[in-house]
Amino acid sequence: MRNILQFLACIAAVILFGSGCVFSSREVTVSKDDSLSQRRDYFRSGVTNYDKLSMEAENFLRGNLMLDDFDNNPRAILAKLNEFYRMSGDRKYLMISADLCRYLAARRDESEAIRYHLSSFYYCTAYTREQAKISKTGKNGNALDFSTAQIMLNYNEACCGIFSFLKTRNLLDADAVTMLDAEGKTFVMGKPEYRLSIPSEAIRDFSLCASYTVKDLMQMNRHPGSGIPLVAKIKLKKWYSSLKTPKGLTIPVTLLVKREDNPDGTVQLRLVFIDTSVCEDFTITVEAVKNTRTNLALDFSTPLACFLNELSQRNLLVQMLNPFDQESTDGLYMVEPYNPKKIPVVFIHGLMSSPETWVQMINSLKNDPQIRKRYQFWFFYYSTGAPVIHSAKKLREALFAAQKEFCTTPEATRNFNKMVLAGHSMGGLLTRVMVQQDPHYIFEQLLHTPWEQVKAKLQPEDFKLLEAYSPAPMPFVSRAVFMAVPHRGANMAKSFLGRLGARLIRPPASILRTGDTARRVSKALNVKIPTAGTGGVLTGIDNLDPDNRFVRAVGSSKLRNDLVYHSIIGNRSEDNIPGNSDGIVPYWSSHLDGAASELVVKSDHSVHRRPAAIQEVLRILLIHLKSVDEKPEDAKKL
Repeated sequence: MRNILQFLACIAAVILFGSGCVFSSREVTVSKDDSLSQRRDYFRSGVTNYDKLSMEAENFLRGNLMLDDFDNNPRAILAKLNEFYRMSGDRKYLMISADLCRYLAARRDESEAIRYHLSSFYYCTAYTREQAKISKTGKNGNALDFSTAQIMLNYNEACCGIFSFLKTRNLLDADAVTMLDAEGKTFVMGKPEYRLSIPSEAIRDFSLCASYTVKDLMQMNRHPGSGIPLVAKIKLKKWYSSLKTPKGLTIPVTLLVKREDNPDGTVQLRLVFIDTSVCEDFTITVEAVKNTRTNLALDFSTPLACFLNELSQRNLLVQMLNPFDQESTDGLYMVEPYNPKKIPVVFIHGLMSSPETWVQMINSLKNDPQIRKRYQFWFFYYSTGAPVIHSAKKLREALFAAQKEFCTTPEATRNFNKMVLAGHSMGGLLTRVMVQQDPHYIFEQLLHTPWEQVKAKLQPEDFKLLEAYSPAPMPFVSRAVFMAVPHRGANMAKSFLGRLGARLIRPPASILRTGDTARRVSKALNVKIPTAGTGGVLTGIDNLDPDNRFVRAVGSSKLRNDLVYHSIIGNRSEDNIPGNSDGIVPYWSSHLDGAASELVVKSDHSVHRRPAAIQEVLRILLIHLKSVDEKPEDAKKL
């Protein structure tokens, strides 16, 4: 009988929430391929093809009748180019030599290719050193641009070849690895340099972003520059007491290879791993080039997609129906290691959903350099079958714990106190409960009793438990974004199928333990406490019923006077027209008076995945920065 009811609940969930949610949370797919052809696709450039010489190099060989000699004896041609450079000092010979070595490396097996990668690297760095000496911008320590995209491509491919060679042989952390290039020069690889936001021992693996194929992201957040983007996979451990580490967490890293020339004629190399979530450029300091800054190659999409791909696949129907089994995984999760210099944005998912639903939003937001520099993203995971007020209590406790843990410096406190909450659907109801002007209003409406009388009539232990569910003031939340939120409920929740789903939900153990308290409160106040669902406990689905007393109390409550809030609402029929419905939540339920802005997007219930909604969140976050950096009184101005 139970199996039949669960089958019917599946049908109910599809009908009720199918337009906005899915049973499986996987949205973006990732596959890995370490082949050279995959790397070529990743670094594809309009300047040249990986399997061909550049136009400049081929023209030089043809014009000097060297093309046939190059095919037969490439090292002799490289020796001639070195001689031409010594005689003329013309940097073009270095560029051509680097390109020839890159071309040759692509045609050798790894043990031979490394020699040409080292030679190409040597010529590229020699070229950029000469450029910096004569460049006004280089002398002043400003941005250093490679004079051609070809030099950048050759340098990056050389770094890629060096990294792959060392990783294959488990030598990334080795000291004093000696290698020879194609012309016999000795290179010594020293201990790597880590510029990461976490200890290097916490990284379990570095992989080339170029090894992965990512599908179904709306955009790939990549930016050209020097170095090679990597996916750094973090070992699962508890970094913070208030923030959880999700399985498969990654950070974006760019690898540079530094060169210094030793007095004995050997070339000293060092791998530099740079966490691009905190640094997007790098200052080079070597004898020939002092304090020269270079922009790094960046890839934020591939590490994010790899992280989401490694998360445990969740059956969202089971998650909703069995909050009892989900309590240990509820909590506040980080998308990247905590940074006191950044403002937290907390994303809260909706019914029968999960944090993975925010992948398009987060990926697109990270494409903006100001967003990357100033914001860090967290998400709150909870079982959507539990009562909204119970999940809101867990979120509130997690945020207060984070405040206590992280607000230990003026800078960290200042940024924490500019927190933004962004909730979709039921997640918006959690947000609404968190930011009440009167923290006791909801309970006063439910109990038909003023709060002081509630306190006077209840036993201390019962009142203490009740007060724990009241939304204590959270002044550090300064802005909220509501997306497709049923502030006044959704009619589908009170249908037969909605009632069936509610009855099948198994309440969390912590809710069941409050049953005796509820009975004592009901008797002491002479009021009937609303109950429904399994075990006489209100569920998340009950909390979406427009006739539910909790929903009506929330819908009539006032938000904090100093809170700036925005609405993004779906309309299945047309853009920018108030009214109608997103298929689940009607406009009359999503609209909020007093919102700083309201955007109606042509969309089903998954409005948070639509490009227009993502652009609106981007706009809101940029406005938030302006209000933080300039005048506080401008916070409500658009």
